Amino acid sequence: VGLAGEFVSVRFPHNFEEWTGRREQNKLDIRPLVPGVPLPAELTLRAHLIRSLGTTHSYRAYRAGTFFPHLSGKHTSIGGAGSADRLAAPGRLVVDTRRGLDLGHAPAAAVDDLGHAIAATTKTLRNIDRALGENESGEKRRERIQAAGITVWGSLPRAMETFCWPTVVAFSLTTKRWGHVLVDGL
Repeated sequence: VGLAGEFVSVRFPHNFEEWTGRREQNKLDIRPLVPGVPLPAELTLRAHLIRSLGTTHSYRAYRAGTFFPHLSGKHTSIGGAGSADRLAAPGRLVVDTRRGLDLGHAPAAAVDDLGHAIAATTKTLRNIDRALGENESGEKRRERIQAAGITVWGSLPRAMETFCWPTVVAFSLTTKRWGHVLVDGL
């Protein structure tokens, strides 16, 4: 997951409900990658784009239906005339994973096991960053991250390219809201 200009490994359990060994593999919600077979092109392209987004903020355009605004306590809807049109329309945004983390935004909705794991990891990283004093070094931060059991990379390792989460935190200039955007829609 791309967070705060870094790449973070998120661990989570995935339970196969009612698995008896008779269910067809093509009906599972995940697909196995076969060793020795070239990766699908979309995974390679996604990893390349995520790698380019991970270091700093950038301005991008997004396709219709690929930006998902986060609702906050004071904003329970996008509201206003034409708000549904703005949500469905293409637009422009700023991908800024550092500022998004500082403001408490995660690159996923916490609606399943993986979403909850991403939200928990995001919260842990934010708490570590907030707890650091002005005089504490990057080494102290690395120690705290390691103690929390989180793996962080400054650049996306080639071996992790196929496991990239497909969304990043961004601020839509069109809807004036924080949310997450599908990288494939940029």
